[in-house]
Amino acid sequence: MKTLVLNVDRDDDIGVKTGIVTPVTGREANLNAAVALGLADPEESDTNSIFGAISLYDKLIREEQQAEVATIAGDKRVGRFADLTLGRQLDEVIAAVAPTHIILVNDGASDQQIMPVLTMRLHQSHVRLAAIHEIIVRQHRTIESTWYIIWKALLSASLGRPMALTLVLIGMLGLLVASQQLPAIASQAIPYVVLLVLGLYWAALTSGFPQRVRRAMRDFETSMHQARISVAATLFAVTLLVIGALSSYNAILRGEFTPVDETQSVVLFLINFTPWAVGAALLRTAGTFADRLVTLRRIRWASLTQLLTTLTVGFVLEGLLLSVWILLTVKEEPLPRVFPATFPFYAAALLSTGAAVLLYQYIRRRQDLRSRGQRQSEQPPRTPPEGGSGGPKISAA
Repeated sequence: MKTLVLNVDRDDDIGVKTGIVTPVTGREANLNAAVALGLADPEESDTNSIFGAISLYDKLIREEQQAEVATIAGDKRVGRFADLTLGRQLDEVIAAVAPTHIILVNDGASDQQIMPVLTMRLHQSHVRLAAIHEIIVRQHRTIESTWYIIWKALLSASLGRPMALTLVLIGMLGLLVASQQLPAIASQAIPYVVLLVLGLYWAALTSGFPQRVRRAMRDFETSMHQARISVAATLFAVTLLVIGALSSYNAILRGEFTPVDETQSVVLFLINFTPWAVGAALLRTAGTFADRLVTLRRIRWASLTQLLTTLTVGFVLEGLLLSVWILLTVKEEPLPRVFPATFPFYAAALLSTGAAVLLYQYIRRRQDLRSRGQRQSEQPPRTPPEGGSGGPKISAA
């Protein structure tokens, strides 16, 4: 009889915070994983869960039982992604260890939700579930520690992000309802504005937005010191976006076509703003292409494909917006006018798509030729057989 002490980490904290690839099998490997996780995040409860599994394994060894310890992890997205990953890793561990009994160890939190799935997998593998061992960390039951635990949970991606997005949705719907009652908008909109701002701030915290902004600022500062062309291209692209937004708004106020409602105003704004946005995207991609060409003396073919793809998206979007504008503004038989007005945009989109496909095929051929040349260069040279041409030697008598 062989017992497997199996620790379960459903949200893959061990992989996200340490980079360790699961499953982790063996006492030494699990001990190193627990130490690495504890150093990466001293407050992580999965560290105690791994130590608890090792402690239970040592107890079985002292009782002279055949045992092994392992840790499996799911996915940070939780849900079905985590369940599928855990099931696959469980099959790998069972195939490698071949246990007859399993003791499941978890930290008593979200890992409990995976127990029915693991139990069914064990039944299919003809392995008995001997026990479920929960590792509960003892803490002081003070108000400060309770509020700290609640705060950490609210900032987690699995719990905090859906709640934050719910607040954003409620705030936006409330503002839409309040905007229909203009006399009372000041009194009715304030609570929804507060919910919207709170939800956006909460969503930014749970998604790591402040860290991403700081990382982007550091990258921007490094690029400025290195005098990269992409920095100037990005600044020009942002300038184009600002000018495009102001120009599109001015076109609504002083343009030839006067929209009669909010929908027409939005469509007219997007029709005027789309070329500016496409130009900004093309300028940003061209800056990245120029950086690669200047620093590495190499052509980044993927940037050219990205340029053509951006053009295609811009042409298609402009054609769709123009179609919507005609349907909204033309009262009598608008459909016959849609095709002649939008045909040039769709034709240009087809041409840029064809160019992108040809360029992609060219890139693939270059890569195939390069990889084929590398394989041929790695092969050892052929040595001719003894005797020259390989035929029988004929000696003169």
